[in-house]
Amino acid sequence: MKVKFIVRYSMRISTVLVLLFVFACAEKKVPEVWYCPMHTHYQVDHPGKCPICGMNLVKKEQSSRTHAADEHDAHGNAENKNTEHTITINSEIQSRLGIVTTKPITRKLSLKLNLAGEVAYEPDIYAAIIEYRQLLLAAKSLDASIGGGANLTQSALIRLEQLGLSKDEIHQYAHSQSAASRLITGSTGGKALITLRLTEADLAYIHKGIPVKITTSAYPGKIWNGKITAVGKLVDAKNRSISARALVKDNGKLAAQMAVTAELEIRAGHGVSIERSAIFDTGEKQIVFVKTAPTQFTPRIVRILGGNDDFALVSGLEAKDEVATSGTFLLDSEAKLKWGDTIGIPSTQERHNHGEKK
Repeated sequence: MKVKFIVRYSMRISTVLVLLFVFACAEKKVPEVWYCPMHTHYQVDHPGKCPICGMNLVKKEQSSRTHAADEHDAHGNAENKNTEHTITINSEIQSRLGIVTTKPITRKLSLKLNLAGEVAYEPDIYAAIIEYRQLLLAAKSLDASIGGGANLTQSALIRLEQLGLSKDEIHQYAHSQSAASRLITGSTGGKALITLRLTEADLAYIHKGIPVKITTSAYPGKIWNGKITAVGKLVDAKNRSISARALVKDNGKLAAQMAVTAELEIRAGHGVSIERSAIFDTGEKQIVFVKTAPTQFTPRIVRILGGNDDFALVSGLEAKDEVATSGTFLLDSEAKLKWGDTIGIPSTQERHNHGEKK
């Protein structure tokens, strides 16, 4: 009897101990993680200061999601995914880290470009124009006599296009001696021809008709006004540049090959704009951090439509949104700390394409 009692008593004690162990494991708290906002790789389990920069460590927010929520999200609930990608930073830390927010503004943007150039001196193009003009006359004679000569000027035309001339320029130089003469004299008939060098990136902004202001160190304070008359089609393989030409009013002061500077003011578009500092460019995506609550920020993918050095026109934002314009590096570090290098939220346009509600 004593043996049976001892066995039963021991089994009860063992059961109680097992239950206590299970409850202890269930009640076990997740260890705290403290990290440096500037050096996110430095993480410890207690508050303090970063040994690298001396900044106070910040406590990493622990996720309160349940296992059921995990399973629910595994079935593709997009709305939950959007709310999960939220960074929580209290107001005191926001102030300490210098996080500032502002609202986008609908505005017209302009971009100023300064380009180097020179007063035209293009003897090769001039010689090709003279040849083309002579072939045109010869072709007309052949057409009048034997009905041929239709293809006589084709090779000369191709040659001029290879030299970077547009069809409008070819037509103008072929039928106006005054215009053609500017290719070697620089200035005739009260106008001067300016040759500008563009980068391939400049081609997105520059086109025929844009106003241009020309200055030169030879005449300090003097400005020549005119317009872009043509943009070339031939890219220089050596320096990846392309030529553009402008015609400005001149009374004979500008001489051939004189170095000049051109200033162009270009309309960069109209729409919702945000400061460039608000946009964090990963190389593949452009991300802004939208303040959705006093202590919460949500990363959002936007698309840059244009802009200038200070502001960018974007899609994916509305004027009512409040966006972080400084401290974005710190917010991005926090995002990477929580979710890794990839922020897997869809853009506004992607959600619209899939028929999801904002």
